[in-house]
Amino acid sequence: MAGKYGKNTSQVEALLERLRGLPGEDWKLLQDAHAGAPTLDAAEDALAAVLAKRGLRQSWFDLRAIATVIAKKAAVDYAARTGEAARTIEHVAAVNAWDGQHEATKVEVLGPAHERGFHEAACGALGVVLSRPYISEQDFDRFWLPYRPTLGRAG
Repeated sequence: MAGKYGKNTSQVEALLERLRGLPGEDWKLLQDAHAGAPTLDAAEDALAAVLAKRGLRQSWFDLRAIATVIAKKAAVDYAARTGEAARTIEHVAAVNAWDGQHEATKVEVLGPAHERGFHEAACGALGVVLSRPYISEQDFDRFWLPYRPTLGRAG
């Protein structure tokens, strides 16, 4: 019987727990492995096919939302451990500012530098595990290979 995340719900949930407990240094390794994965496009294509054929789109969006929360926390923890300074961006709005009198600025505080990368890496790994029952074992092994040093064997 398929669960919330399809036939592989238990492995997906186990990976979520593994990600929640992953130390900051391992998140950076995971991010680097994901970014350099030669099979990234093929894995994403396989995931897209699985989501379309198996009706798992909403489950995938729910899973991505959970991954976002986990990755944000990991990025904040990693930034604190590495002494990353807060990043800001200044927005300047000018309304009829030919005289320089009507300019307004607003400073926005950005999230940690690795937040997006951590999120993409988490979603990449989760997508591979979610797809596992619907793709060949050979494809799964190829797609999981970049994540294996950090996350170990899946399942």
